Amino acid sequence: MKLAVFDAHNDSLTEREDLEALTNRLDDGHWDLVRFAEGGGRWQIAAIFTPPKFSGIEALAYALNHLERALDWVERHRDKVRLILTKRDLKRWSHRNLALVGRRFTAHGSG
Repeated sequence: MKLAVFDAHNDSLTEREDLEALTNRLDDGHWDLVRFAEGGGRWQIAAIFTPPKFSGIEALAYALNHLERALDWVERHRDKVRLILTKRDLKRWSHRNLALVGRRFTAHGSG
């Protein structure tokens, strides 16, 4: 039986200035595609966290900036990564040895 690894928390999109580094083996404790594939990784949920110093429109701008960077990175690495937005996307790509990055939007501190 083949085991699939599902990582439901990855903050590398906001922790790394250089997203291209994620395609190489990293020794700093952050997620990277090389170790993810070697460990049998199949699904990855990437999170974008806004620092507490931002609120309102500044928090939204921060999150959208990181989202744009992440989408550009996914597009450049389509041979290794796919963005999953729908159940159909998941069915289409889950059989491939790709890191599948899902979306989940959560607002913290609103109220």
